[in-house]
Amino acid sequence: MVDFENATAGDPFIDIAKALYYFTPKDASRREGLLAGYGALHRPDWEAAIALYRLAAALELWCWMAQIGRPDARAGLSRELENSTAQGMAY
Repeated sequence: MVDFENATAGDPFIDIAKALYYFTPKDASRREGLLAGYGALHRPDWEAAIALYRLAAALELWCWMAQIGRPDARAGLSRELENSTAQGMAY
């Protein structure tokens, strides 16, 4: 079976960024393991791309929390978004 629910054509770094955002936010060893497991990232701007896509994931989550009525979660995400943009979107 193939599930195409969220399948899109686009930059594969979007998937890496989402995995980094959701599964390794405060665990450097997991983050490094995920990146090592992915293999060589043949792109000079890969860190900037991942940082931008992580920001997009946070914004997407903020919008979802707004739709389901979770202002408590949005407050934390708002702080995260502000910090990300202030820090230059570090991954």
